[in-house]
Amino acid sequence: MLLDLQSSRAGLQICKDMDFPQLSREYARDGANLLLVPAWDFDLDRWLHARMAVLRGVENGFAIARAGRNGLLTSSDSLGRVLAEKATVPGEFVSLSGRLSVGYEQTFYTRIGDWFAWICVLSLLALLISRVTPASRSIKSRAASS
Repeated sequence: MLLDLQSSRAGLQICKDMDFPQLSREYARDGANLLLVPAWDFDLDRWLHARMAVLRGVENGFAIARAGRNGLLTSSDSLGRVLAEKATVPGEFVSLSGRLSVGYEQTFYTRIGDWFAWICVLSLLALLISRVTPASRSIKSRAASS
């Protein structure tokens, strides 16, 4: 869902959606420059989930306005700077206000996706396979006998 506002194009993701990079990347490709994120944290994970949202903003070049029930209200820009943050308190009204720059910046990650992560996984697999193959064992035994 995209909302065309006066000065921005906003997307909406809910809580756990921020754990899946593909959803954020789709918003970035559609031109979103602000992501609105209502969430429900569980006190102990408040900081982690707030930072996961900040990371998605950096990856995809948009600002984040996140409201975490039992967590953190957080606003961050597309460079990952947390501009304002406030903890929510159960049973009390808590608000956060401030200026949030919503300029769009297409990022390298938005253009190319997860290729770097997949190269790391494939490199690790190649390394593990090379450690257990018979050829690598015979080379080690020849080196040890010299």
